[in-house]
Amino acid sequence: MGCDLHLFIEYKIGNIWCNIGHEFNMPRNYWMFGLLADVRNINNLNRHPKGLPDKISYGTHNDAFIVISKVKSEDTCTIEQAEQWRVEIKDGYAEHPDWHSHSWLTYEEYREILTDYKEAFNESYDFEYDIVLTIMEKIIQRNIETRIVFWFDN
Repeated sequence: MGCDLHLFIEYKIGNIWCNIGHEFNMPRNYWMFGLLADVRNINNLNRHPKGLPDKISYGTHNDAFIVISKVKSEDTCTIEQAEQWRVEIKDGYAEHPDWHSHSWLTYEEYREILTDYKEAFNESYDFEYDIVLTIMEKIIQRNIETRIVFWFDN
């Protein structure tokens, strides 16, 4: 069974985090996953996941968590289900049971990982990772704080 990366680019306006569009569909690259958050690590270079930041954008939150409801539906779960999953439960939401290794990186941290990748493996990574970096650079050029928030599934 494969592992996928779920990635969101966020930027901060005042005290509020917003996200660019929706989730970015990133290619499977287990060397990169190891560098990002020690997931499917097939190398000795890694960063341990930081968990989700305290404040995240509405769009990122909606993907990371499931609403707890008295009646189960396609997009909700009951408190009993959430407790059975043994996930974080907070403010009427349960952490999605299929997601793991949540983390986030600043622009500088992400750029460093891409550099480390090229040096460690002497090859280029998939261009989608550069697209994310380019978007973050455009945000930084406007003096706006940016980061990526991400997690993995199995």
